[in-house]
Amino acid sequence: MRLNIEQQKLVNSKNVGHQVIRGIAGSGKTTVGVCRASYLLDNVCDKDDMILFLTYNNSLKTYIKYLYKKTKDELKENQNISFFDNNSDKNIKVSTIDSIMYGYFKAYCNENGKDLILEMQIKPAIMKQGIYNVRKTFGESSILNENNIKFLRDEIAWIKACRYITLEKYQNCFRTGRSIGNNDGPSRLNRNSKSREAIFRLMEEVDKLLMKENKVDIFTANIIALDQIQRYKNHKRYKHIIIDEAQDLTKVQLDFINILRSDKEDSSILFLADVAQSIYPQAWLVKERSFKTIGYDMTGKGSRLSKNYRTTTEIAEAAYSLLSKDINIVEDENFVKPSLLDKRGEYPIYTHFNNEE
Repeated sequence: MRLNIEQQKLVNSKNVGHQVIRGIAGSGKTTVGVCRASYLLDNVCDKDDMILFLTYNNSLKTYIKYLYKKTKDELKENQNISFFDNNSDKNIKVSTIDSIMYGYFKAYCNENGKDLILEMQIKPAIMKQGIYNVRKTFGESSILNENNIKFLRDEIAWIKACRYITLEKYQNCFRTGRSIGNNDGPSRLNRNSKSREAIFRLMEEVDKLLMKENKVDIFTANIIALDQIQRYKNHKRYKHIIIDEAQDLTKVQLDFINILRSDKEDSSILFLADVAQSIYPQAWLVKERSFKTIGYDMTGKGSRLSKNYRTTTEIAEAAYSLLSKDINIVEDENFVKPSLLDKRGEYPIYTHFNNEE
């Protein structure tokens, strides 16, 4: 894989500790991460040291494995090999964060004689029953409305993803992102309000209803996994961790990853992120939330990749013209404004119809 000078510097950096590479789509963040893994194997790792390359979903995991194999093959061809000669595949693990956390969730179930069923999304029937039950004890609340089911389900997911496990924490937190794309509920939830209390009580009731069916949702399962690994003194640790699509991770997931990191002096953790590609409302590293909130001061520790090698200048201009209208993205400290390359093409065409016919 050909890297430009900027990318090569990031791959071959002698810096360890915590770092972040912020880059636009198509700038080569993932490629840099994969090449960085091979550099660490060759130059920093001892034979028993492990590298963990984390990604968000299985399709990205497959792509990263493909890039890793390609890098490995190219190094062999160039005879620039050391660890790769000695079955170094055992020194690197490519995984999704969900699969690792699920392992600790299952460990909790096994240790406590539970056979909990994982519910990926809370069903509307459970939400309706929860609303009905809470209304009887809490009283009438405009927020506790069946027309708000999607809104309420999303808010419950957000509360758990941020690990606001007490009413006090939820009441006092700064709620970001609620006004974006949510037409099925209020755009604002005031602090220390009856609405927030009603939602929190609904969350507790929904959890009880799920538990009666021996079920938990994915966000509760992740909290269980985090609690489980915190109880272990000798859990698996990795000397180097590289996290792709870090902008999509929840607070619970980020806290979990921190625990996986080795406490060796020359260990490292590298975040690869593009806030403009963040599509999950539960993501933690959004506007108003810096890396300091998870224990990392990135002052002097960040790099930016602003050149998109996938698309033409015209497509990049069109994309940025839309992106620039979202202040939640462009005012985020993690946002990278794209630099245009001299790669020409046609402007994309937008066609609008008044109806399906």
